Amino acid sequence: SFLEERLPDYMIPSAFVVLDSLPLTPNGKVDRRSLQEANYEHPISEERFVAPRTPEEEMLVGVWAGVLDTEKIGIHDNFFELGGHSPAIIAEDADIETTLDTLTGFKFRNAGQVCIAPSRFYVHEKIYDKVRDGFLNRIKNITLGNGLNDGISMGPLSNSRRVDAMKDFIDDAVKNGSNIIYGGSRHKDKGYFWEPTLIENIHEGSKMMTQEIFGPILALFKFNDYDDVIEKANSLNYGLASYVYTTSEVLQEKMAKEIVAGGVSINTASPMHPEIPYGGIKESGIGYEGGIDAIYSFIHKKNINIV
Repeated sequence: SFLEERLPDYMIPSAFVVLDSLPLTPNGKVDRRSLQEANYEHPISEERFVAPRTPEEEMLVGVWAGVLDTEKIGIHDNFFELGGHSPAIIAEDADIETTLDTLTGFKFRNAGQVCIAPSRFYVHEKIYDKVRDGFLNRIKNITLGNGLNDGISMGPLSNSRRVDAMKDFIDDAVKNGSNIIYGGSRHKDKGYFWEPTLIENIHEGSKMMTQEIFGPILALFKFNDYDDVIEKANSLNYGLASYVYTTSEVLQEKMAKEIVAGGVSINTASPMHPEIPYGGIKESGIGYEGGIDAIYSFIHKKNINIV
């Protein structure tokens, strides 16, 4: 089927019942018995945690969540972490050197394949050149290779599709006038290594601006108005993580209140802690992980009345 052909291998194939159309009863309702019979040919995984990254995959999640075979494993609450495209806003009063060290390390951790990794870097125009050059100097010192070897600071992408995706992002950005400052290509055409990349002048409508990158590409944007940059940070359907770097308490409070995301990390790159609930909003997730809220997601509340 259309969806089955597009089911990515990083998701759990057995977690979905892929149908060309939903079977209906004569009165127009969904025929759940037929759906259950279909499940017998598509065993359902016990896994409850998946991360779709496209609208088609989100559709698959919706089909899966709604047609569980109640005779086999029952209907359960689910937690979905659905990816992000996290903004990092660097204000004119930020501690530049500390900010650069923090963001470079976090951005290129696991070759950028981290759901909460910052991917849209908004830098105030007064410090833009200094920040850009600082990122460049640090990125040049990243060494690619086998992560088990000494002196290696970044490993490969997870599979060939991620390599193709990086190339697609870069080709589209360059076509729309972007400037590659460093990297921008596959590393030595061997394995799934992609060069750590620094790019600027990204067009608002480019794929890199609107789709989750999930790779080692650091995209720079220049801004001069805080209300405008908050609007840009909130402009996508993603709402997983966000990062702000400023020494101004007034600006910290403003950003914390007005950025629409599951988490706002200020002067740090550690938004998730096991004792604190965390979850995406908008199209970046359903439910929470961490803290007592994560436990409550798997507990049914029973109402008992005694007269």
